[in-house]
Amino acid sequence: MKTSVMPQMFPLLLALLVCLPALAPSRAQAQAGALEGGGFFVTQIGSLKVTALSDAIGQMGFDLLRDIGPSEVAQAASQAGLPDGASSFPSFVNAFAVELPAGLVLVDTGNGPQANLAASLKAAGIDPSEVKAVLLTHFHGDHIGGLLDAQGQAAFPEATVYADSEEDRYWLGGPKPLSAQAMEAIAPYRAAGRYRLFSPGDEVLPGVEAVELYGHTPGHVGFMFSGGGQDLLAWGDIVHVRLVQFAHPGATLTYDVDGPRAAATRKRIFGQAAGKGFFVAGAHLPFPGLGQVAGDGEAFEYRPVGE
Repeated sequence: MKTSVMPQMFPLLLALLVCLPALAPSRAQAQAGALEGGGFFVTQIGSLKVTALSDAIGQMGFDLLRDIGPSEVAQAASQAGLPDGASSFPSFVNAFAVELPAGLVLVDTGNGPQANLAASLKAAGIDPSEVKAVLLTHFHGDHIGGLLDAQGQAAFPEATVYADSEEDRYWLGGPKPLSAQAMEAIAPYRAAGRYRLFSPGDEVLPGVEAVELYGHTPGHVGFMFSGGGQDLLAWGDIVHVRLVQFAHPGATLTYDVDGPRAAATRKRIFGQAAGKGFFVAGAHLPFPGLGQVAGDGEAFEYRPVGE
């Protein structure tokens, strides 16, 4: 999904974050901050130190939604307090850093140098050279763009990049790759021998399992982090519009390669998250994009960390 960058919204957003009440220490502790236009949010989930990193804040037009009626969209807009005549919902792009015994792991990399991930990393006190692994949920530009810096070099010089084998085959297989951007972004890591493929169910790193979330793209995956009795699923693009898709999980987007499968995957993961109580990290959930899911099997709700 592509989202326009609106850095001027960061001060208001982060002012709100600072006011969030923390969960009990045994569940999560949080802090937020900003520097040079970037935003970060740190929380402890079990033994996992998780840093949410804001890359972009923008708008998503109502016209991008599919498989949902205009009355349901209008109701969601009204409940969200959007002004009459609004044609778009707020949209977010987030990445996540998780500290593991094996080193610092980054899930997705945002849009690239034109956005705010580099500033967010700096604000959080993370040097790109500290990142030992980059886990890609899929190959859309707002997830792989930050693999390269402004000079076109590897933005994470010590990192190995991990991607689903089906995602790699779909976008990069064959004589003419479907994604020239993905080919370019991955090239320096591949040349350095730091590009690895996996399949769903594999233990990508100790304590990190790849979870099949196919539909949004043919190889769209999540990563289940386990530590200290708590689990966190970084679920990529399971949700694009919080205000719509929790209440209407069958709603899809034009960005979905396989809309019906994306909807079926979303319902399945919502049910698992609500039933098992694990935390979720969403690339397009409102920043910081961390929370839990509740629901009865048909309609669900999102409960952000701190609420």
